[in-house]
Amino acid sequence: MADALLIVDAAGRIIRLNHAARQLLSLNDASIILGQPLDREHWGNWPLGAQEVAETLAPMVEALQRGEVIADTEVDLEGPGRRILSFTGTPLRDAFGTFSGSVLIVRDVTGRREVEDLKDEVLSIASHDLRVPVAVIKAQAQLLRRLIDHNKADIGAIDEGLGSIVGQTDHLSRLLTLLLDLSRIEAGRLELAPAPMDLRLLISRTIKGMQATTRRHVLQLRAPQQVRGNWDEHRLQEVLENLLANAVKYSPKGGTIGVHVRAGKRSVTVRVNDQGIGLDLDEMPHVFERFYRAKGTRALEGAGLGLYVCQAIVAAHGGRLWAESAGSGHGSTFSFTLPHATMADA
Repeated sequence: MADALLIVDAAGRIIRLNHAARQLLSLNDASIILGQPLDREHWGNWPLGAQEVAETLAPMVEALQRGEVIADTEVDLEGPGRRILSFTGTPLRDAFGTFSGSVLIVRDVTGRREVEDLKDEVLSIASHDLRVPVAVIKAQAQLLRRLIDHNKADIGAIDEGLGSIVGQTDHLSRLLTLLLDLSRIEAGRLELAPAPMDLRLLISRTIKGMQATTRRHVLQLRAPQQVRGNWDEHRLQEVLENLLANAVKYSPKGGTIGVHVRAGKRSVTVRVNDQGIGLDLDEMPHVFERFYRAKGTRALEGAGLGLYVCQAIVAAHGGRLWAESAGSGHGSTFSFTLPHATMADA
């Protein structure tokens, strides 16, 4: 059988298991003793996660002994990397109808549960984060309408209201793009359209646009005159805009934001450093996780998706993205490398 299969006798002792069960439960000849009951005394003979499995199987076996059919009982295994197993059990009877044991089918449903959790998280974002810019746009439009109705709409008020609407529309567009990219990444459909381009020109243009949004920060670029390569310009603009927006957002007191580009024979490295709130050492491994928000940033606006999407885009190019920081209050540096030829070209 392709599914993992366990057979227990009438006393609840495992007497048979197939190869798929050994692989799924990470069992070897030294980690399980056939014919032994599922009790605390023998958990030590099992590999990591055996306690959770045994605690799940024990009440299942008792129910099977009463003649009940058990469907889709899940157990969440602890340890490095999340694994969720689903157990289904059916009682066995001999030719005289006497209970003689049980058959247990085990399936790894980690992927299915993660998709379900992802749907819940996306719906949560859609119901909260998307609602805010929509509410602001509606409020500004209603305000402008009232000013016009009462003949109080001067050029300054109209310009301020329209500016707010444009800003919130851009924010809404970015959120929708992140959610769309997230769905593509999770479905394995993040595609690139590489073409010859000048990375310095793209960075310079992106810096200019970001500088127009802040007066407290000074954005500086150090790069060769030309950085030519075959990359997806639209996708790299997403990465640069996100890294620069984070540098501005997480440097609330202002300061210099530096973008440094170093071009080698085989690859290009781009570094974005700020003088902001920084990162603690224990946060470093998690900053690129989906929906993760660093401790000092949770009061600030954001869905926790930007860096996750950036990492996927850079990886699709055959590069890598990483973070560095001397600690809380000492600023951060986010760097990524790009090979001159993308994975899509290869």
